[in-house]
This record gives sequence, structure tokens and C-alpha cells, in this order.
Amino acid sequence: MIPKRILPSCVLAFGLCCTMIGVAPGQIPDYPMKQTAEVTGDNVHVRSGPSLNHYPVLKLGAGDRVTVVGEEGDWYKILPPSEAFSLISGDYVDTADGEHGVVNGNNVRVRAGSSLSEHKYTVQTMLSKGAEVTILGRNPDGFLRISPPEGATLWVSRQFIELVPDELIQLEKETARAMTERPTSESPGTEGAQPGRSPKEAVKDAEAKAETETRSALAKLPATGARRTLEVLDGEARQEMKKPLLERQFDSLIERYQAVASQDTEDDSLVRQYASRRVEQLTYMKDLIESVRRVRRLSEQAESTRREKMDERASLKTVEPSKPAGFDVKGELRYSSIYRSPAGPQRLRLIDPRSSSPRTIGYVELTGELKDKAEEFVGQYVGVRASDKRLQVGGVNPVPIYVAAEIVLLTPPETEATGTPSEE
Repeated sequence: MIPKRILPSCVLAFGLCCTMIGVAPGQIPDYPMKQTAEVTGDNVHVRSGPSLNHYPVLKLGAGDRVTVVGEEGDWYKILPPSEAFSLISGDYVDTADGEHGVVNGNNVRVRAGSSLSEHKYTVQTMLSKGAEVTILGRNPDGFLRISPPEGATLWVSRQFIELVPDELIQLEKETARAMTERPTSESPGTEGAQPGRSPKEAVKDAEAKAETETRSALAKLPATGARRTLEVLDGEARQEMKKPLLERQFDSLIERYQAVASQDTEDDSLVRQYASRRVEQLTYMKDLIESVRRVRRLSEQAESTRREKMDERASLKTVEPSKPAGFDVKGELRYSSIYRSPAGPQRLRLIDPRSSSPRTIGYVELTGELKDKAEEFVGQYVGVRASDKRLQVGGVNPVPIYVAAEIVLLTPPETEATGTPSEE
């Protein structure tokens, strides 16, 4: 059975009702969830957005941990790992020393920086005037590399991420502290608060002393053969806990700790208590990890079933389906100043004429007979059925490209407002 205390954490792995949230300048985001997760594969791409069309920014390896703050489809939204960086235009940052900067404009875009790609079209958040940033370097194009500010997020495929129950995180910390062998006398700076120390420093002294006392539990035990056995077991347990979550195996360690705990020697009562406590901790940790494995297996089974159903539906399509009544996109076609060269692809610019300041909503690529009929469609409101759709990512902002299979003239919608069309 899955321990009751981790059921809420396990449920998260099946689907969380999280939404994309905007972050107002200067505000700390209120994430719908915040949970530690562990990477289950090697060379896993972290991307700027929740799709393969978004550029990769860095790679993670098996066992690396991240903080999940949301999800969308098959993707988890995460806080940027320590090696991540963001980009901001140097024109909007004032700096005196090249390391600390202050934003000098309002609604300044912060973009996802990448060590694997030259792209930077994904906007992570916006900063307002007076916001402070930490500068990591300057790019030749004038953008500054900065530490990701509040509100900046990245994305990882949930195929390579495993949510870790909060109980397991806390148990790992407690067990790791208790298994540290350094005795109190070897730990510097734990004599307690000294006269003249600030309240903040005194708190740190007290925390350090308390932690050291916990760490020295093994050193306080009688110097017997059983204690030396526990030292060896603790060392092996620490090494096992360094492995990726789903690779850890505690059965042998639990059995050997139990052997020490079962010794019937009055002089070794503290040793038996120590060993019993390790048995409890590792057994509970084993149960928690097994619950994560169950969730993984159920998720994989659900995904396998979904793919089988999709394959079955695809195999049933033996009859050519009737032409759909709907369109992939609608809008007014105009010549594009970018794609009018006879050497390149024939693409027309698609706009929404109902907008007071129409902007490009996509490009329609013409092939075959449609290419020869371009003049018939320019200036007309049309519906486009596409044989293919892809994302143009060469500029700052991505724009969809529709490869037209059919173009149908439609009655233009009523224009809500008039205005001068914007540039591409």
C-alpha cells in the first residue's frame, strides 16, 4: 500500500489542475504548486516553453533535482536550475560595476537564455523600473546575461521527471544529518553565541550547535565492534542515498542494521537504539520510493494504453474521410515584404482585419497550382486548410507557417475598429 501521508504527493503525478499565470512587474508569483522532482534520464533537455518547438536552454542528468511549479499537457514548469540564466536588453539596465544592475524602463522583457541555442524569443517575465538584477555577462548583441528573476520559469518533459514526495525530502535530510560521523569536538564554530554577536549571528550559532549535536550521535556511542559496524553501514547508506531515487536499494542495509538492533547485550543498548532508528528510517524511505515506482508504472501503463488506442483509431481509417468543413486559420491575405523574392518560398502574410492595428498572425505558404493563383487571394478574406503547420523561430517572436492545401474565399467579418495596419 502507498503510505497515507504521501497520497497527496502521488496524486500530483497523475495530473494537476495548474494554469499558466502572468507575473505582474515587481510581484512574487503565487505558483499553484511547488514540489521537488528528480530527473530520471541523462542529457534531458530543459526548454524555454512547453513543446519541442521551444528551444533547449540546458541539459540535466539522472538524479538532478528541480522544483516543479506547474504543468501543461506533457510538460512540467520548473524554477530555473542554478546553471540557468536569462537575457535582458542592455539598453534597459543601468550598472556601475558590471555585476549589479537596475532596470531603467517599465515592462522590460526578460527572455530565456540558452547555452545550447542562439534563440531568445521566449519571454519569461517582465520587470519594471527600479528592479534589481544580477549581471552574469554581456553578449555581443547587447543583451545581458542575468540570474533568472522572480517569475522566470523553464520546462521539462514529464516523461523524464519524477515527483518526489515531501516526506521523502524531509526524511533524506534527517537521515543524512544523523549519519554524519563528525563528532562535536571536530566541528568549528559551535561553541554558542559569543558576547557582542548580533541577534542574527546568535541564531546561526545556535542552529550550528544544534545541527552538530545531531550529527555527533554515532560518535557518542560506546566504542565497540557494533559501533564500528554501524559506521560502515552508515557510510554505505550515504553512498546509496547519493544514487538517483529509483536506483536506490535498501533491503541489504535494512537487514544488516536489523542484525545489530537484535543483539542482546545490555552494554550495547544505545547501539541497538541507534540501529533500530536506522531500520525505521530506511524502511520508510524504501516504502516511499516504492510508491514513486508504482506511480511511474501506472503512468507508463496509461501512456501505453493511450498510444495503443491512437494506433487502433489510425488503423481504422481505411476510407478517405470527407473534406472537413472547418479551416486551420482564417484571415486576410496580403503580400509579404519578407517573402516576395522569386528565389525563396511563395508566402503571403495573413492578418486579422477586425483588429484596430492588424498584426501578422501567420504566413500562408503556396505550392503547386495555388502558387500561380496568388494574385486572386491577395486582399481577400479567406479560410485556409493546411497540409502542414510549423513554427518559424528565426526572429525574436515565433510565427506559425501554414502550408496551404486549399484556400477558400469567405465573406469578411464586420470590422470592429479601423486603423493603420502594423508592420510585419
